[in-house]
Amino acid sequence: MYYPVPGHTHMKVLLPAPASHPSPPLRRPAISLRESPSFSPLIRVALDAAFGIRDIRALQKRTFAPMVRTYVRARRIGGLPPGHVRVDTSRRRGHEFFGTAVSEGTRYAWVARVKADRLESFRVL
Repeated sequence: MYYPVPGHTHMKVLLPAPASHPSPPLRRPAISLRESPSFSPLIRVALDAAFGIRDIRALQKRTFAPMVRTYVRARRIGGLPPGHVRVDTSRRRGHEFFGTAVSEGTRYAWVARVKADRLESFRVL
């Protein structure tokens, strides 16, 4: 069952089914992120920069809002451990993208907003 997370109206928590009603295991279809309409290459660049794989200078002014560049710079200084990042899931609702990424065995949620080929908002939770 989905429950809203306080303070984050765009995120919900999925709780497992009770033990008395086991659900069958779900399989994800093998879809390449390049083919998926629910992922933008700008998000990949921002994730790589936030996890220290790309230089922050890769975030160009014309494609990344100042708020995104500032946020990624702050996360590099005091937040995320450097390491390879792999996008595990991604979904899209209008201009908003959200999903999960895995780095060094830890799963992180991310949200982003892309308008007119420009990353307007980005967060790693």
